[in-house]
Amino acid sequence: MKSVNNLTSIINEIRVNNAVVVIGAGVSFEPGMPLGNQLAPIVWEVVSSFPSIDQKFKGIGSTKSRIGEDFVKIKRAFSYIEQNEDAVSLFKSKFSKVNSKITVAPRIHNNIAKLVHENFFELIVSFNWDSLLEMSWSELYGTRINDSKINLIKPHGDVLNLNSEWVLPNSPGNISDEEQKHINLLAMERPRTLVIVGYSESDAKIVEELISPLEDKWKVYRVSPFSTDERVINLSASEFFEELVENLIDENNYNKWEYLNFKNQNDSIGRAVLGYKLTPQDVSVCPEMPQVQKAIKVLELNNFVILQGKPGSGKSISCYQIAFHFLKHGYEVLRFKTNDFTDIDNFSLPSNPKAIYIIDDGHILPSSILQILQEKSSNYQKIILTVTEDIEVDSATVSISNNENIACISEFYRKNEKTVSHIISKIDGDLGNYFLQESFDQRIDAASKEDNLWTFNYVIRGGWKTTKDNYFKSKDLDNSQRLIFLLALKQIITKDNTVNENWLIQNVKEYFSEDEEWLNKNLKALRKKRLIDGFFLRMIHYEAAKRQLKFIFDNDTENRKKYEQIVHNEMISLNNPLLGKVWFMNTIFTSELHFRMPYIISKDEVYHIIEESLSSEEKTLTTHALYFANTFTKFSKTEYFDIYHFSSTIHKEIENVNSITAYSLGTIINDMYNSDRIKAKDFGNNLNITEIANRFSNLKKEDLYHWSYFISRLGLLLSIERAKEFFKLLDKNQIETELLLLENNQLDFEDLVDFIGNIFNYDRLYGIKLFHVMSDNFRNAFKQHSINAWHMLDFKFLAIVMGFNSLSEKRDYIKKDQRVIGEKIISFIEPKQLAEELVTVPFRSWHNLSSFYKILRKFDSGKYSELIKAIDLTRIKTKFDEHNVWASFHSEILEFLFLYLDKKHVRIIDNFLYSNKEKFEKINLYQFAFSPSLVKYYIENDFDIPMHRDSYSKDRLEWQALHILIFHLINEDPNSLRLFLLKKSTIIAEAISNFEEIDLANINAILPEIADFDREISQQIIDKVTHTILYDKVGRACDSRVRSSKYAAETKQKITLLYKHLNIDTVLDSL
Repeated sequence: MKSVNNLTSIINEIRVNNAVVVIGAGVSFEPGMPLGNQLAPIVWEVVSSFPSIDQKFKGIGSTKSRIGEDFVKIKRAFSYIEQNEDAVSLFKSKFSKVNSKITVAPRIHNNIAKLVHENFFELIVSFNWDSLLEMSWSELYGTRINDSKINLIKPHGDVLNLNSEWVLPNSPGNISDEEQKHINLLAMERPRTLVIVGYSESDAKIVEELISPLEDKWKVYRVSPFSTDERVINLSASEFFEELVENLIDENNYNKWEYLNFKNQNDSIGRAVLGYKLTPQDVSVCPEMPQVQKAIKVLELNNFVILQGKPGSGKSISCYQIAFHFLKHGYEVLRFKTNDFTDIDNFSLPSNPKAIYIIDDGHILPSSILQILQEKSSNYQKIILTVTEDIEVDSATVSISNNENIACISEFYRKNEKTVSHIISKIDGDLGNYFLQESFDQRIDAASKEDNLWTFNYVIRGGWKTTKDNYFKSKDLDNSQRLIFLLALKQIITKDNTVNENWLIQNVKEYFSEDEEWLNKNLKALRKKRLIDGFFLRMIHYEAAKRQLKFIFDNDTENRKKYEQIVHNEMISLNNPLLGKVWFMNTIFTSELHFRMPYIISKDEVYHIIEESLSSEEKTLTTHALYFANTFTKFSKTEYFDIYHFSSTIHKEIENVNSITAYSLGTIINDMYNSDRIKAKDFGNNLNITEIANRFSNLKKEDLYHWSYFISRLGLLLSIERAKEFFKLLDKNQIETELLLLENNQLDFEDLVDFIGNIFNYDRLYGIKLFHVMSDNFRNAFKQHSINAWHMLDFKFLAIVMGFNSLSEKRDYIKKDQRVIGEKIISFIEPKQLAEELVTVPFRSWHNLSSFYKILRKFDSGKYSELIKAIDLTRIKTKFDEHNVWASFHSEILEFLFLYLDKKHVRIIDNFLYSNKEKFEKINLYQFAFSPSLVKYYIENDFDIPMHRDSYSKDRLEWQALHILIFHLINEDPNSLRLFLLKKSTIIAEAISNFEEIDLANINAILPEIADFDREISQQIIDKVTHTILYDKVGRACDSRVRSSKYAAETKQKITLLYKHLNIDTVLDSL
């Protein structure tokens, strides 16, 4: 009963006078820190590490057995340790590791920290080395316990400062002069309550210097669970502090607030990139936006700042970064955590000596509260308020500039490309360094067009690719996928515009029988899930609108009829721009919605829309009408849509072609030709080619691409004679004069290449002349960047102008004038420049360079050898290592290998591949084709060599790679080649039996080479060919019913040659 009275008494005393609390080892024992005897294992380890100390303990056996757990011996060991500086350091280090095993702040220390924070405990005198109280304080309040004032002194030493002097258990304690001075000041100021918890008071010096002087002046309470003394409170340390917290601290003061400690900072920008809500744990990894420093300066002067910005603009993370700045200067950070402002009269800030308060989404607060907050702010009570709209408070406001923020994050991402790319690559395989992948810079450029940080990151990560998940999320929200369909459709058909609210209300009511309340509720829910834009009536991104529209129509069959009705109304509506309808039709191409369009909108309705627009005098609208017509030519049934229905109008437009309509007319001409070639030629015979030639001759360089496409398609309508006649009518001098005005940039060069290729189709000799006239443009393009310039020489240019048609069986035959052009282009190439570009360009730029290497080798072997010598394979290896190329060996990497498709230089790439063989995660036949050493190594170790390129082509032998392998090994290592062919003879025979027509040329080249190399192996392969399977494949390959007669005849010639190599006498005439 006396103990209960003592507890009541101490609670009242502390409430009135506050307390100075002395804590000892008993307080930290409960969470797991050692008492005196439990330090024995550390002592044994330290003593055994120092022979000069260890030998002082006589006896037989280990250090442990000689010291044991006798506290007298342990204290004696401490006395020896104390005299050896290195031994003391080792002991501190070992104890530090014991301290660090406790990673979660113990409840007892949390309670002590709370009592200190609320100023009930004015000073803690701890005779413990551990940092548990500091940990608790930091986790609860984010700051350090002594940041604002001295709350804790540790006379015996501190594990957080291993360089400080420690008092070991063998020595009497000591209170420093500075510590004594601080205690004396408290004693002189007014009486406090002295509380002693978990401390034995066996240290006479501490009792004499600290406890006795205070006991003479203050009330003293001791806490011990085992004491029989009536003056002692019989509770454990944890029970005691729990009682004090329950009776002294009103936790309701913090119901509406939470402390932010900024611990456990994330080490990756991933949360921002992936669109997750950013937290105080992201402040260090996220770049600091411009508004942060502006707001810090305002707070330093004004103590109250409003951070204003639209949703997704980065307000929250900026707010945390501002607060984090002040936390590092000793301010505690509290965040308001409720939207309940009903009790306005009692609204208050918690009483903190030095704090910064965060109120996010402050625009929902009543203006009276905002005024109160501003009045309560002070140098030690700073307030940050974030709002999305203007509020009626006359105070310092920092407005967030989305343009500045996006520029800032773009620069940050570019500097950290490797990290950000790695994050994105896990969810978006379309971003990368290889061909057909979008480059990081392209994605950044696209994202930079967005109007806030959230949508910026949405574009960066390709957020629209989560279409399926988003569909089911919206469906779970009271069938809100219907709402998304409406938003997506209207956004697309109005050319990416915001959706009109009245239109949305009307359609929700008319088609889905939902009211405005349902609409507003679900708009809010969709925004909360970030499935639609947070501010405007639209999808987050245009790409998201496209994907959701198609996916919802394909999967939500229950509402499909209603969707079709809505689409019909929007297609015939005059409120939607015609180009928007083109966007819509292009969006749905290949989808189920596309196939349903003939049942959604009638032929007459489509014709009416086109005819109305074609009758307009405005040429831009004419162009849109032509594009719209083009989208309907994709339907194969001419009874639904026949482009020749508009032939008279198209005829007129072609004869009046101009720079605005040229490209769209080229598209329509292509459609006419594909629809009916005979009609197309008849149509072309009636064209006034003189008028068209006059208009074409007046082209301007800025419209060159449009005119080039037009003339390429026009040829489809003209007979050979009419095409020659048309070309004679052109004013070549005028055209050349305009072409000479082209600038030396990438776009103009690309247009020029396309134009020359199209001119070749009309007149070969003039095309050659035009190339030489414009050769300086080619020289400059290759001088600027030879790889980029080469890629602009498209297939048409290589095939028609230079004579390198990769699809032709006669691709190695080059005419004299084509050779002249090829040699001229090769003369523009500088080997050292090209070698440097190969190292610095992204891998996607290596795509299709094998033809470049082949042409270089063919036209200038000396320059080719210079290139080989100039390539720094050490830097190439570094590039491979950095991008982990060895893991996948993309096709672009194989293109690089083709640079060494030459017996003179193969040993260079052979050594390169062989020396890195341990890094290969995936292997394919091409790696072996260019490395005879690798073949030998695999054969000697009985490893399997794959006959395919990758897992997607396991059923198809890589004949080209096999051909290269034979080419290299015949001279380099004929023995390994022989062993390889013997081992793979069955696989080769099976592949011949199941040949693909595209491989016949390679097969017909390989078989005689094998026969010349080794007749026995050749015969083994021939004997293993399964004739029944082969004949079945041949029958299908030569079937003229499913192939053109020309193609079937060419295939028949190849198979005849194959039969000859296989010693098959069967006649093919019957097939």
